[in-house]
Amino acid sequence: MRVIRLPTLTACALALCAIAPVALAQSTQDNALDTFDVNTASEVSMMPGWVTEDGSYMAAIRIELSEGWKTYWRASDGAGIPPAFDWSGSENLERVAYYWPTPNVYWAQGIRAIGYADELILPVRFYPESPDAQIDLALNVDYGICREVCVPARANIAFDLPQSGQSNIETITQAINANPRPGADHGLNAHSCNISQAGEDYVLSADFAFSDDLDALEAVLVESGNDEVWISTVDYVDNDSAVSLEADLVYFGEGTFAFDQNALRFTFLTRNGGIDIRGC
Repeated sequence: MRVIRLPTLTACALALCAIAPVALAQSTQDNALDTFDVNTASEVSMMPGWVTEDGSYMAAIRIELSEGWKTYWRASDGAGIPPAFDWSGSENLERVAYYWPTPNVYWAQGIRAIGYADELILPVRFYPESPDAQIDLALNVDYGICREVCVPARANIAFDLPQSGQSNIETITQAINANPRPGADHGLNAHSCNISQAGEDYVLSADFAFSDDLDALEAVLVESGNDEVWISTVDYVDNDSAVSLEADLVYFGEGTFAFDQNALRFTFLTRNGGIDIRGC
């Protein structure tokens, strides 16, 4: 763990960075919102599943999208509105775990977006506080949807997870299997990271070595693992079995803090799936 002091960026400024492409798209499409009914462009529902061997419950959140609309992945990659899930109104719920399918890369008006078209089926494992009682879910979700314009959306769901029976096994399992695979499955031999100062800013650099060539690498994404640290869109060089990357790293909290490089999470998106690498 390395203790560093990073330049301060307010939470408000960070939010503006994340949604700037949204405002740009709206300003250049004067009547775009009249052309598309954003109120019916997406629908959020809960897909029941089954009780697992450890007593947790596997289900999925489904976001259905009208033709031409897309929604975002779990991290913004410098643009877009990633989903934010609030389960605080639920009963008998200790915690949840998400299984994000590998997203796709989209381009519109020169802006890159990471997400899903048509629908997102997001498997979620629910852990109850009391294994013998029913889990009553209350979900508030804020997310973004995008066509010619990108707009925020919100949905509220109340759903009681059944304590018996099995549903949607094939669909949910397929979504779990679509998760990015660990680096070792793709021949990751070694990787290293470094954080260096560049003027008043800091730069994250990393190198990765694979035993196999990466097939058609389309994007590399980095998550800091710290809610107060924002990482910019990644610049990378792909030399078949070796990848080098750089990204700006901005801290918008206050004072010096301990930045744990083991909390970093890298996602490589290729045409044949995703690669998940944790820590550095």
